[in-house]
Formats: sequence, C-alpha cells, structure tokens
Amino acid sequence: MNINSDYSNDNNGIPSPQDVMDQGMGFIFDKMISPMKDQLSTDDIAMLGIIGVSFKIIAEQAQAYENSIADQMGDSDESFYRN
Repeated sequence: MNINSDYSNDNNGIPSPQDVMDQGMGFIFDKMISPMKDQLSTDDIAMLGIIGVSFKIIAEQAQAYENSIADQMGDSDESFYRN
C-alpha cells in the first residue's frame, strides 16, 4: 500500500524495507518526538537513538533477505511479491 502519492520506486509500487523504515521513522519524529523534544530526558534521547539504529538494522536485514530470495529464484525483485 502506498500512502504517499509523491512516492515512487522500482518495485511496481512496493516500497523497499528501507523506504518503509524511513517513512515510519519520519512520521514518528514529526508527530511524536519533535513536539515532545523539550520533555525528553537524555536517557529518552539515547533510547530513541538505539531504537532508530535497531530499525535500520532490521530494514537492512529485510532487504538482504528479499535480495537473497530474488537471487535464489533467478528473477528480479518483482518475483518476490507475486501473490
């Protein structure tokens, strides 16, 4: 599902794991973190950094998994999304 009409990618409208993570983290920052920046402690900010890095690692691993499946199938990334 593509909720951003300006969004474009190479997977027939299916965003990459990195794109999903970027959009999700952007939303969380804009709607929740930025408005509360004056109320966040140093520990809160450190934890948000750890969470952000964790999400980035998860997105990278998801992309690597998708790439490995596509390589095993011998097709492009599009074959992974057939339903």
